[in-house]
Amino acid sequence: MENISYLKIGQKGVINFDIPIYTIGQGGVSFAITCSVHGDETAGLFIVNDFLKRIKGKKLNGMIHIIPSANPIAQLTNSRVAFIDHKDLNRLNKGRIDGSYTERVVANLFDFLIKCNMVINIHEFEMKTPVACIFDNMDNISQKEQILSMIKVFSPQIVWQLNYDKQVEAQYQTTLDMALTNAKIINFAFETSQLSLITDEEIKIASQGLLNVAIKLGIFDDENLQQKETIFMTRNEVTNDISGLWEAKQDLSLMQNIKKGDLIGTITTLPDFKKSEIYSPFSGILMQYRHRQMISTGTSIFSIGYQQ
Repeated sequence: MENISYLKIGQKGVINFDIPIYTIGQGGVSFAITCSVHGDETAGLFIVNDFLKRIKGKKLNGMIHIIPSANPIAQLTNSRVAFIDHKDLNRLNKGRIDGSYTERVVANLFDFLIKCNMVINIHEFEMKTPVACIFDNMDNISQKEQILSMIKVFSPQIVWQLNYDKQVEAQYQTTLDMALTNAKIINFAFETSQLSLITDEEIKIASQGLLNVAIKLGIFDDENLQQKETIFMTRNEVTNDISGLWEAKQDLSLMQNIKKGDLIGTITTLPDFKKSEIYSPFSGILMQYRHRQMISTGTSIFSIGYQQ
């Protein structure tokens, strides 16, 4: 059974802001997948498309809800946030039903998602990154164990364990994911590289992960789960003090071992075109790095991970 329904948000002039939900199956366990929480993040659509190809013809014992555009106005303009109020959908907790456009989007999404048994939010990171599930080490032991079991079944390349003592990661305490966690909904988010940088292999890893979770939930009959060992990591994010043209070292690769003082890339300053070499201030594993780009002062250019 297939069905398309809509969350009614509002309108401007004659333009409706409805959020589409594509549902397959009926009754039983429900599994929701959201894409484009930020409008310029579209890799999730290709991951979901590959997932749908994998499950074509399979008998469902439950329901799968796919939200291809959680933030339709932002997706329309290929922007992180909607131009109507410029608010970040994923920093508004559970939103406000009587608030601004984006707050109402969050509130309606939250009200729908808390009725589901499992929720996965797909995001893209601004730097090249492995397929990385995000884990919050919450206090509720039972809930933590359930989320961890789903993350392990998903089998990402890494698990990014948040550390709220780091100011750059404290912002994630007000995400939609955290609001769902506080509402006792089993959920997690995962990050990929941006669409222009994500590989076919990474799309397959993520779509297989979605299938693994659906099997674990009992939506599909038991099959061979293609699980891999889960690597938990925290990270130190490195920003730059100078602006210019950033280029990572040519032989750089994700997950390689880095020593303090290793060359990571160069920044060519403007307008004088002078080249400065950028070295790692930490030892660890290269968890993320930025692709070739013109950057401003304070831009994140790479992160070094530490295995837990």
